[in-house]
Amino acid sequence: MNAITFDFTGDPQGVVTMTSTTKAPGSVFFVAEPLSKSLNVAILSIAGRLFPTGFDAAMTGAPDTLEKLNAHIEKTGRMLVYAGHSDATIFDCENVNHAFRAWHDWCHWKGQFAFDAQGEKQAFEMQCDHLRKVYGEDHPDLPEWIAILDAEINGQVQHSAVHGHFPHDQKAFVKAWLEHPSATYYTAY
Repeated sequence: MNAITFDFTGDPQGVVTMTSTTKAPGSVFFVAEPLSKSLNVAILSIAGRLFPTGFDAAMTGAPDTLEKLNAHIEKTGRMLVYAGHSDATIFDCENVNHAFRAWHDWCHWKGQFAFDAQGEKQAFEMQCDHLRKVYGEDHPDLPEWIAILDAEINGQVQHSAVHGHFPHDQKAFVKAWLEHPSATYYTAY
């Protein structure tokens, strides 16, 4: 398995640096044009808290059911997420997308939520609770973050149910969903 190992370090002010074993030690990943820069920072911060020793991302072998996720974590003690389809995402950075997936799958694991529509909704709700607890109910970006995550998670599940696949251009899909959710039913992204 060709895996990328991500390690996080943070300072007392909450700044998170994410490094990869495929890059020079201490290198920092910069984000181009994400849908929400502050959400990217929040994702890296929360993933850093959940995975102080990092997590793994690979093109093959990532668990695709709760049972496989439980077995993998029991066997390795680490989270493994799928590294593919990370180029056209709302995060505009593969590494942030991997961190988002690790956090999301941690919610599946912690809550023992199935990898189905109901389980996705439950994992989404847990992620929203994390954002509220870490950043506060009155954080000015919280409503935007929740709307984006709703589109990213629940919207994509609905798109898949209607079109038989997840959106290929996740960024375009989420932007469309945020403008007019019902319009996304008629277009395959």
